Amino acid sequence: MKVAWLNHCARLGGAEIAMLRSCPTLPVEGLAVLAEDGPLRLRLESAGVRVLVLPLPERTRGIERSRALRGVVLAVLDLSRYVLLLRRLLKEEGIDVVHANTLKSGIYGCAAARLAGVPSVFHLRDSLDVRYLSPAVVRVLRVLLRLLPTVVVGNSRWTLGLAGKVRRGLVAYSPIDTAAAKPLTPHEGIRVVMLGRVSPVKGQEEFLRAFAAAFAGRTDVTAEIVGSALFHEADYEAGLPTLVEHLGISRQVVLAPFVDDIWPTLASADVLCAASVMPEPFGQVVVQGMATGLAVVAGSVGGPTEVITNGKDGLLVDPTDVAGFADAMRTLVEDEPLRHRLGAAARVRSADFGVTQANGALMTAYELALSVS
Repeated sequence: MKVAWLNHCARLGGAEIAMLRSCPTLPVEGLAVLAEDGPLRLRLESAGVRVLVLPLPERTRGIERSRALRGVVLAVLDLSRYVLLLRRLLKEEGIDVVHANTLKSGIYGCAAARLAGVPSVFHLRDSLDVRYLSPAVVRVLRVLLRLLPTVVVGNSRWTLGLAGKVRRGLVAYSPIDTAAAKPLTPHEGIRVVMLGRVSPVKGQEEFLRAFAAAFAGRTDVTAEIVGSALFHEADYEAGLPTLVEHLGISRQVVLAPFVDDIWPTLASADVLCAASVMPEPFGQVVVQGMATGLAVVAGSVGGPTEVITNGKDGLLVDPTDVAGFADAMRTLVEDEPLRHRLGAAARVRSADFGVTQANGALMTAYELALSVS
């Protein structure tokens, strides 16, 4: 089976990291087609994946999701040309299945696949939620998901459910290399961490406010936010130090940039918070924290509810409830037996989200796409 994996960008976001974990280990002949050059190409090639960069102009590739409908109209000439180039490439390469890894690549990739007579898999990793995308964009995307792909794969039941009525849909949770988790390391005090892309929807500001409400002035409790802005969100990131000063927690909080290997950071912590104010479609960092044996606090809506059983292997809190997150953090910091119990159960649960399970689901999607083409 020859599969073309498509991605609209080459920066290392959550979708791209999941792609890096699966592509080199899937039992197929693969070709990654990226719409820009960047770190993803280097990482894929280092893992033995053949990569082709087929550039898509930034004015189209960089459209913000909230303005996607207007942007697609303005960039229709770019997209039309790109779809035709991609169609030719698919036919020349003898591709059997197209796997579009992101929302944007799903639109142009599945269109090109349909023109080339090739079955396609649209991997939906974003919530089609009107709180995240405009209502017009959500309506258009749901129509496209019905018409263009052969199979729609959601990275959780939550994500797939928001796609509306698709012809064929299944779930493939994002793979986590749980074997890479490091054992917890002894350290002084209690460390609370938050990892991931720095963005208003990820909730770094809400996390800081909750931490300040729970622990301001306590020298035995510290926090660390690890991550960087990726998609037109540098101003939000630049404002975090000012907020830390305003909240009076500058001696307790460290703001660290993105790191490729997050396992040492997790191993030196006690509590992981996933404070996204928008429901996480899945939450890879949640599973990574669980694999480390951390007590995790995550949002009570979206993908984390399919990973965590509240009170058994983590805590679930309303993602918009800053006071609730503060209470949950305070509970875990002050109740060491609970923290350890949840962490031990979390480590066991995380084994259900390994690369083997994810690849099995993706192979099922490929075979289904081929069987109905």
